[in-house]
Amino acid sequence: MDFFHKHSLAGDYLIVEDGIISLIMDEAEFDGGPLMAIRAFMADHPGLYEVDRKRCDRFGKNVTWDLNGYIRRIR
Repeated sequence: MDFFHKHSLAGDYLIVEDGIISLIMDEAEFDGGPLMAIRAFMADHPGLYEVDRKRCDRFGKNVTWDLNGYIRRIR
């Protein structure tokens, strides 16, 4: 994700897949899993990215396997 940050521009997306494993499996098995990585990335880059709720919730709140995984660069 940090590699992406160095090369992205406003309007670009980062798609993080399989966030669902954080809910259905043991996160420790995956060093915290994708949701932890998303939270850490967003905290490291405040005000630069947002979770695109329209895409995440297209079929209902986080109905896909990519929980909060549609991240758009805003600045």
